[in-house]
Amino acid sequence: MFWIFGEPVIAQTNCQALEVIGGQGTKQTKEVSVPSVPYIPFIPLGVRNNWNTDFAVPGGKPFRLFTATITPDRDVSYGIEFFLKYSNETADKFFHKTVELKANKPFTLTATPRINDIPFQVNVLVGGIERAIGSRYTLVVKGCL
Repeated sequence: MFWIFGEPVIAQTNCQALEVIGGQGTKQTKEVSVPSVPYIPFIPLGVRNNWNTDFAVPGGKPFRLFTATITPDRDVSYGIEFFLKYSNETADKFFHKTVELKANKPFTLTATPRINDIPFQVNVLVGGIERAIGSRYTLVVKGCL
């Protein structure tokens, strides 16, 4: 058994790492970019951040729990959000906080899907300004039966 946010969680042994959308494999490593700057007509300022990462949920698997594990390369303060997205264009937010993480120490979040509904995608946003820009982290998302 391990603990997440003060609650005991039974270790999931029947879990599958999910594929990164627009990437390769099941593990995503990113360097945090600067925050987004909106596009202003006729002024080339538009900048998009790289804070969002989506993972595909394979069809036909009744996952009862999803986990997202973030491992930073250094001590850092990240703004983190964790969502399950559904085919009816809705999403459930399970986490939205700024968290101090320690170098090379995994930080795990959990989410449970709606009863009788399976998400098609998991979204994790990791970013921030204070000590976050230029830091690197590895992200893995799993679905557990």
